[in-house]
This record gives sequence, structure tokens and C-alpha cells, in this order.
Amino acid sequence: MLPLFVFYDDFQANPALSPHPHKVGATYISVPCIPPPCQSVIKHIFLSVLFETDARAEFGNQKTFAPLVKDLSILEKKGILVNTGTRLVRVYFLLGLLTGDNLGLHCLCGVVEGFSANFPCRFCKADKKNVRVMITEDETVLRTQKSFEEDLAVGNVTLTGVKEYCVFNSIPSFEVSEKIFVDPMHDLLEGIAHYDMLVILRHFVNDVKFYSW
Repeated sequence: MLPLFVFYDDFQANPALSPHPHKVGATYISVPCIPPPCQSVIKHIFLSVLFETDARAEFGNQKTFAPLVKDLSILEKKGILVNTGTRLVRVYFLLGLLTGDNLGLHCLCGVVEGFSANFPCRFCKADKKNVRVMITEDETVLRTQKSFEEDLAVGNVTLTGVKEYCVFNSIPSFEVSEKIFVDPMHDLLEGIAHYDMLVILRHFVNDVKFYSW
């Protein structure tokens, strides 16, 4: 039995300065347990679903990702037969994580995609005022399977931050509250690390005189 990671993000198919930007959504599947040198090789990252971003907004996640969910369910329940050369082995696959940038993950998880919302976090139900000042985890507000279901029953995204049932929850072994991912590239390398490095470099150049501009 092998794990699978699903990655989702939008990309712009035409030039970025075009007056009519056209976004395309893409989901990819990778196998995280293969040797590290192979994980980033393109031939080992599989394109699974390709769609117009506007179409996803019009028809919704349930219809857009239905083919992917169906295939993942089949891979989990029935698996595939692999010929090792000496015998046939049935290999099963489990969806381990949903990955992507913050916007893509909020889309996949069924939570609000606007980060200025009252409850903008996919991990917890802290409101936007507390999110700005919290520096330690508050376990009492972490999202769970039960809280997701309760928020869905409320049916008011302003009060809960939950927009819809996560389409991937229909996969037998998957539960979104247990499989939410943090992307180090978007959150650290392209996020807080940028702001930290500016201060660090300014200190070493202006105060310590270790470097020069």
C-alpha cells in the first residue's frame, strides 16, 4: 500500500501582462515514498485533472474533481496489478495529503477562499482578530471532523469559515481535518522568510558591517 499526494494550483496560460488573463487549474499526483532524487523529476509527477478556473467557479468542486475522486477511490479499493517479473502483486494507494498554496488548499478543503474573512484559517476556528495576534496554538479552536460537520450544518460561511463539504471526504480513508498540509515554499520561502531576511541583511550590513551593499 503506497501513499499519494494531490497538489492543486492555478496557472496563467497566456502572457501575464495580457489584458485578458486566462487561468487554468491543474491537479497533480505524486508518490512521496519514492527515493528523494526521483520525487522532483517531472516524469514521476502525474497530471490528473486540467480545467478552466472559471469553470470550477461555475460548476463547483464536486463536479470538477469528481473524476479524480473516482480514480483515487478505485486505487484505494481495488488497487492495480503489478508484474514484478516473477509474480503479480496487487498494489493499493491511499490519499495521504492535499497539497498546494493556501488558496488552492482552501479550495480543496471547502473552506472560505478569502483571507480577510471572519474565519480565514483552514486549521482552526480563530477569528481574524485573534489570528493576527496568536503566537501559540489553542487546541480548543482546532478544526476537527466533528466541528467541520457542525459548521456545515450551520450553513453560514460568515459564522464558520466553512463553505462546503470537502469533495475528497467521499474517499473511504480520507478525512480533510486530519490531512491538511502546510506548504513550506509558499509560507516560508516566499512568505515570512522574505520579511525576516530583509531585517537580518540590514543588520549585518548597517550595524555589524559584515557585508556591504
